[in-house]
Amino acid sequence: MAAKKIKTASAFTIGSVLGRSFTLLSRRTGIFLALAFLSLLPGAIFQSYGFDRTGLGFGLINLFVGMLVQGGVAYTVFRVMTGDEHISFGEAVSHGTSRALPLMLTAILAGFGVGFGLMLFVIPGLILLCAWSLVVPCCVVERLGPVESIKRSARLTKGHRMQIFAIAFLSALLAQFAARLAVWLAAVLFPASLFLFTAVILLFALLLPQAYTLIVFTTAYYDLRTVKEGVPLERLEISFD
Repeated sequence: MAAKKIKTASAFTIGSVLGRSFTLLSRRTGIFLALAFLSLLPGAIFQSYGFDRTGLGFGLINLFVGMLVQGGVAYTVFRVMTGDEHISFGEAVSHGTSRALPLMLTAILAGFGVGFGLMLFVIPGLILLCAWSLVVPCCVVERLGPVESIKRSARLTKGHRMQIFAIAFLSALLAQFAARLAVWLAAVLFPASLFLFTAVILLFALLLPQAYTLIVFTTAYYDLRTVKEGVPLERLEISFD
């Protein structure tokens, strides 16, 4: 029997996005955790071998993997919302990699814009961060180029950026709490010299909040399309053919 579809959002609210994201995570926990694992893997590898995590090389690798994972999450969330229980990890990753180049270019362009804004007394950067928070699903679902994805995200988020900021803040708070808990556990259970064990603990402690954070912004994208544009999820099917 097919899984039950997730009810379409009737309004864009913080509670609706956060609650529906929990529902999505509970429906296909395994695949979302696997995608979260993939997104955290570069950081875990660099930490376990004591490599510099502040250099350009790590930043580019982390950015590239993160974009591919978010692309896969955008596809998986759509399938779960529409009641499809047969989505596989490989299928999700393949949809992320199919948009690898435009995703990477979009991330670099948006990243430079937000970074420059953050240098201008922080607030302009936060505004851009909220305005451009949906560039990945715009790029993957609507198959737009980098500039078009950024413009599209800005249009979708207009009028709802305070809610998006609150969603981002609460998601970051959850991730920070998990990270601090993981560091404490690593310090208690293993000596500082055991980098590999420390990295493993950090990785698995961060999986759930990381998976949830990845889901949240994709949920916001679909909810905004439904609420602002009246686009039912079924009409987005052609985007993934």
